[in-house]
Amino acid sequence: MEDDFSLIRRYIAGETACFEELVKRHWKRAISVAYQTIGDYEEAKDISQEAFTRVLRSISQFRFEASFSTWLSRIVVNLSKNYLQRTKKKFPLQEEAELEERATPCNLDDRLQMADLKDAINSLKEPYRMCIILKDIEGFSYKETARILDCPIGTVMSRLNAARRILRKRLKR
Repeated sequence: MEDDFSLIRRYIAGETACFEELVKRHWKRAISVAYQTIGDYEEAKDISQEAFTRVLRSISQFRFEASFSTWLSRIVVNLSKNYLQRTKKKFPLQEEAELEERATPCNLDDRLQMADLKDAINSLKEPYRMCIILKDIEGFSYKETARILDCPIGTVMSRLNAARRILRKRLKR
């Protein structure tokens, strides 16, 4: 399978179908990042669409320093933050019904623990919450998370450490 950098180069050279392949590869991840950030699936799809529109407009400026996924996710995160500020919505990780729909069958204790975890993550300040979402939920590396959030790796590690400590404390209660 051809890597993302090759597809980008081919697109810039005029092979427009290559962009469709990039969208196919990264659409679900873009929606997931937006959804984990704003908690609204329909809005997450709109944010992802806008992110790909912005990528399309500026792809010729892609510097090939970070992965395409990291670049796209940074755009998605920024659009998601703008959405939350614009709508003045509080961050809802995921609604209970959506968690139940997407989760494998589990018992009441598991559901209560999941709800407690959701509430604890929701209560984190935005910089900590974004690190948890990108690193622990979405599975980005420390380096990718740092690039997406435009901060040093040490800051990501520090925020994750603090966020995990806060979560452990809140979940012990």
